[in-house]
Amino acid sequence: MKSFMRLPCNTTPATAALFAELVPQYFEPEDVSVVTGGREEISALLELPFDFIFFTGSSAVGKVVMRAAAEHLTPVILELGGQNPTIVDETADLDRAAGAIAWGHNAISGQWCIAPGFVCVHDSVADIFVEKLKAAITRMYGADPSQSPDFARMISEKDAQHVAPYILPDKTVLGGRFDVPARYVEPTLLYPSDWSDPAMQQEVFGPVLPILRYGDMATLIEMLKTRDKPLAAYIFSRDEATIEHFLQSVSFGGGCVNLTNLHCWVGSLPFGGVGNSGIGKYYGKTGFDALSNTKSLLISPADKTVDVYPPYEDKDIGAMLAPFS
Repeated sequence: MKSFMRLPCNTTPATAALFAELVPQYFEPEDVSVVTGGREEISALLELPFDFIFFTGSSAVGKVVMRAAAEHLTPVILELGGQNPTIVDETADLDRAAGAIAWGHNAISGQWCIAPGFVCVHDSVADIFVEKLKAAITRMYGADPSQSPDFARMISEKDAQHVAPYILPDKTVLGGRFDVPARYVEPTLLYPSDWSDPAMQQEVFGPVLPILRYGDMATLIEMLKTRDKPLAAYIFSRDEATIEHFLQSVSFGGGCVNLTNLHCWVGSLPFGGVGNSGIGKYYGKTGFDALSNTKSLLISPADKTVDVYPPYEDKDIGAMLAPFS
């Protein structure tokens, strides 16, 4: 059995403490260990020659992990992040799209790596869609989401402070309130957004959602292809040709058609990123294979051999190769 070491995120000290308490109750220390700490501890661990490194976090830290792994030629799985695009075209079921995006973006207060990062809506239905999205969010979390038992807080004051500046008052059509000491950021819609808005420059990782308009799918796809490859992408459409064109043209880790987020709930679907959003896939058998080293062996009985040795002049080459066919 291989030994495993887990380093929980230092921004979630309560979770880290729970792991540190529970893991020793079920595993021997030489099999599974929990190390708590920050940058100093991470740097020290990355100097060690591990058999495998599995890292979940930001692209910036993922690059640090990969550089350290390269020193020992250690294989890695990196699950990183990015701004996940969501497309709503003119044929989409707008009620279904609004419900899925309202939930997918605001569940866990937007603090999951597969949340829709921004929405691109066709000009012809954009205004209608925004009203439906506002209604869906209000239906789920009420007029005051701070009172909703179903709306989460940010994990820390630092994270709330990070998300708050993405809120642009002149573009806020829903929400916009925040309370950093209370770790609260309200579900917020920014409309109409554009590609230069602060919330479009990196993963927000919070409940602030930019909504952009588009007129031509081909032009939109070309724009998406200039951005970092995301961990997830979603499209809402009834047009099979449009769906296929999007799926074949845009590179991303995984996603859904006429749904959001739920692909990561299916254990048989490989999960992971591509390019800046990660390396490697896991879940189910894919994860087992990714974390395994296939050791290929050809075993011959001790009293038999295969005559593959020269001279070859009078030998039947076919007969020589038959045992390997």
